Amino acid sequence: MPVTPVAPAARREFRESYERLRRYFIVALLHRDFLAGRLPDIARARAREAAEQAGRARAAGLGFEHQPDSRAGPNDR
Repeated sequence: MPVTPVAPAARREFRESYERLRRYFIVALLHRDFLAGRLPDIARARAREAAEQAGRARAAGLGFEHQPDSRAGPNDR
């Protein structure tokens, strides 16, 4: 299947949107558990599931290449 010029940009936009939504969802779960005084088991399970899915996608050749943020983070050296 030929790759159109729009495909890389669309894939990048989809990936970024998905990541923002995933982060928001996990943070919302953590906040809910914190307010209820519970251990964050659901958020922990969802984060683990997201990492496993990303690993399977990478192994299948989906090809999400790392693109660092424009700002330096605490772990950047």
